[in-house]
Formats: sequence, C-alpha cells, structure tokens
Amino acid sequence: KQLTDTPENRSLDLSTAKLLDIDFRDTAVDGKQLDQLSLAGIFLSNATFIDIKMSNISFSRTKFDTANFSLAKINDANFSSAEFYNTSFASTSFSNTIFTKATFNNVNFLSKNIHSVNFENSTLAHVDFSFSVLYNADFSSASLSNVSFLFSVLYNPDFSSATLSNVNFSQAVLFNAKFSSLIIINVKFSSTILNDVDFSFAKLHKPDFSEAQLTKVNFASIILILATFEYAMVSNANFQQSSCVASIFDYGMLSYCNFWHSNLKDAAFQRAALNQVNFSRANLYKTTFIGANMIKSELNNTLSIQDAVLSNGTRVHDENLISNGQADCNISHISGWTVSNGNITSVISNSSNSNCQFTLQSLSTGATMYQRVNLSDKWDSNFWPYSQAVLSAKMSVGISMELKGIKNDHSVSSKETLSKLQYATNEFHIS
Repeated sequence: KQLTDTPENRSLDLSTAKLLDIDFRDTAVDGKQLDQLSLAGIFLSNATFIDIKMSNISFSRTKFDTANFSLAKINDANFSSAEFYNTSFASTSFSNTIFTKATFNNVNFLSKNIHSVNFENSTLAHVDFSFSVLYNADFSSASLSNVSFLFSVLYNPDFSSATLSNVNFSQAVLFNAKFSSLIIINVKFSSTILNDVDFSFAKLHKPDFSEAQLTKVNFASIILILATFEYAMVSNANFQQSSCVASIFDYGMLSYCNFWHSNLKDAAFQRAALNQVNFSRANLYKTTFIGANMIKSELNNTLSIQDAVLSNGTRVHDENLISNGQADCNISHISGWTVSNGNITSVISNSSNSNCQFTLQSLSTGATMYQRVNLSDKWDSNFWPYSQAVLSAKMSVGISMELKGIKNDHSVSSKETLSKLQYATNEFHIS
C-alpha cells in the first residue's frame, strides 16, 4: 500500500513500530508526495525522505537515527517531542512545522526556505543552520549548545527565555529578533548585522559583538559580563539600567546610545568614537576613555567618574558631595557650613602650604558647624542598592564628628559620633 490518504485506506497509523532502512520515496505517490501520514511514536533508523513533498503529517514522539530529509518540502507537519540524531534537512523547505520539545543532535538545517517553524522548548546540540534563511522561527525557552547560524539570515526570530551556549551568529543578519530574558554563554555575534533586536533583561556571559553593526538594539536592564564590542558600529542602542562591568568598546563607533543609570565599572572605550552618547547617572568607576573621540560634557551628570581616565590620559575623581569640604583659604567666611556656636576659620595647614584646614579660634570655647547633604538626589537607591557614599575626614585629637541619617519625614534613622581614627559601625540607609 502507498503511505498516503486514499478513499479505500484512510491515514495509515503505525504507532510504536520500529522501522529500519526504509526509503519513503518507494511508498510516496509517484515517489514524490506523502499526505495525511501519521507515524507518531515510532523508531526510524536510516530513513530516507529525499525530495519528497510532505503535508499534514505527524511524526510526534518519533525517534530518528540517521535520517535524510534533503530537498524535501515539509508543510503543516508535527514533529513535537521527536528526537533527531545524525539527521540532514539540507535544502529542505519548511512551512508551519512544529518541533516543540524536540531533541536535535548532530543535525543539518542548511536551507534557504524555513518559514514559521516552532522550536519552542526544544533541545538543540551540534546543529548547523549556516547559510540558512529563517522566517518567524520560534526558539523561545529552547536550549541551544554548539549551534551555528554562520552567514544565516533570520527574520523575526524569537529566542526569548532560551539558553544559548557556544552558539555562533558570526556574519549573520538578524531583523526584529527577540533575545529577551534569556541566558547566553560564549555566543559570537562578530561581524553580525543586528537591526531592531531586543536583549532586554537577558544575561550574557562573554558575548562577542566585535565588528558587528547594531542599530536600534535594546540592551535595557541586561547583564553583560566581559562583553566585547571592539570595532563595532552601534547606533540608537538602549543600554538603560544595564550592567556592562568590564565590557570592552575599544575602537568602536557609538552614536545616539543611551547608558542612563548603567553600570560601566572597569569598562573600556579606548580610541572609540562617541557621538551623542548619554552617560547620565551611569557608574563610570575606573572606566577608560584613553584616545576616545568625545566631548567632556558627555560625562556630565554621571553617578561616578571616580578614577576614570579621560581621552587625554587624565585620571579624574568624583566631585565632593560636601560643599566646601576642603576648606578654602581664599575666602574669609566658612562657605557651605552653618556654625551654630563658637568661631571657626580657614587657615593654611602647618604641614603643607598647599592645604587649607578648618581651625578653632578658641580651644577652650570650642565650636560646632554642620551641613546637610541630600544624597537621595545624587543617586536612586532602587537602581544602586549596593552603592555607598564614602565619608573621610582628617581630624585632630579632641575633634569629633557626628553623623546622622535623616529620613524624608525628617526623623533620624541612624546616628553616630566619630573621632580621630574611628570608623562608623552603623548603616545609614538612603531613602
């Protein structure tokens, strides 16, 4: 009998069978077509489907070991929960095909015509999509390891909530792709074109975007660990509230990129070209800009530039949050401070002619001065829950400093009195 739907024999069902060395070209209509075929839950070894047109077929839960679907045309097919080992789909055309919860190992998908294929919750290991063209492919919640998309083109792919390890997208083209909320380990996007791609809330460990072209890419709230963007061209990218610790942007071209509230600690922008890049409220602690083409105003309003190195090699420091924290001997009054009792003046230090210090006019009478510093408008503790304001002071013996934490309702949350060589033991929370 032919394995197809006829008035005399409706939809042959061989569930649970074990079939070896079968060439389905011998059973298809004119050796070319299989319709309404159900072979769910069987085992197929050394099966051949070369150049067969298949539609409305079901191979769900079927195990394929050494199968060849080359040049086949597969439409409205169900391969859910199937297993594929040593299988070739080279030059196969797909449309509306379901591979949900399927397993692939050593499988070849080199094809220019893959439409609306669903790999959701599937497991792919040692799978090759090189030089393929995929339209609306769904890889959401899938696990991909040692998978190659080298030179492939992907339109509207969905990798959201997936896990990717050692996946190669080098020299591929991705349009309107979703990589949100996924985990990526050692994935290559080198020389890749990414247009309108969403990586928001993803975690990427050692991703390689070197020499890539990124346009309208969303990296909001992403965690980038040891990422490299060397020689990359990045435009209109959103890095808001992202973590880019120790990421490398050397020799890159970044234009109209937004790093608002991002953590760029130990990042490198050496010899990069920066145009209209927003670092507002970003943490640039120990970030390097040596040789970068940029304007200094782009670093205005950052959260921190402590120990950052500017384009000319100058190492910079954060502005003192305390007004007139370093006494100014060029003015007669104590600017920025309120003296509640006694008298205090600014005088040159006995130990250094370049240092100015606050001094009591009367040791017997003493004096008190205070200043309120509003830290809540310096940074948002919701964005930076582990940040700390560092307070240091050089004090003589007999001088003490009272440190208070004041809430928005003006109540005192913490209070501590410090003298020379003492450290605060209380936590002062910012709210």
